[in-house]
Amino acid sequence: MPADSDAAALLRAVLLAPEDEAPRLVYADFLEDRGQADRARLIRWMIRVPTYRFFWRQSRLASRPKHEHKEAIKAIRGFNPRLTVLCRDEWGPRRGVEQVTMRRGFGEPITLPAQVFLATGGELFAAHPFTSVIPSDPHPRPSWGPFGPAEASVSGDVPIWDQWPPVLFPDKAPETTVHYPSFRAAEADLAVRAAGYGRRMAGIAREPPPLSANIGNRAPCSDSR
Repeated sequence: MPADSDAAALLRAVLLAPEDEAPRLVYADFLEDRGQADRARLIRWMIRVPTYRFFWRQSRLASRPKHEHKEAIKAIRGFNPRLTVLCRDEWGPRRGVEQVTMRRGFGEPITLPAQVFLATGGELFAAHPFTSVIPSDPHPRPSWGPFGPAEASVSGDVPIWDQWPPVLFPDKAPETTVHYPSFRAAEADLAVRAAGYGRRMAGIAREPPPLSANIGNRAPCSDSR
């Protein structure tokens, strides 16, 4: 991805309006004007098949990329090899990137170890409008049992399993325990908070509120010291 200020502003527009086609198409025009016609064509092509998702993983984790879609096969023919090359060239050299999901021309979720993300989050979000980040190593711990509520501690600068770094929880005091109604809710909150951190590091002010303020229709999560 180009690193100049115009490119950064256009990517920011894509991130701030994730369901709007217009910023993506403008960015495609920008790339074509700068000699990246193939990448521009791929963005426009993927916008026309909005349910298509391509899952690229490092080769050591999977033998071949996978995809899913609701469109007819003829509508997505040729996507797999083109996206395989694109992701291999763009994400393969980056340390720690485990998986990237491509939809509508851009990466959406990215999976990588939390410590790698904390060190590179600003760079990643300055180059790609990710909607969420999935840290692969920290996990919540069960509050009562393996299928019930979950919790995690906000402590330490290095994420260790159920100890999550305070930089992802600027609204929480250090050594706070955050309670969630389920493991899924805890992991979703961590993904949203990680994306918020990436936006802050990239200088993008707007970000969604963390899920732990109010998850779905359940009662708000509570904190304990």
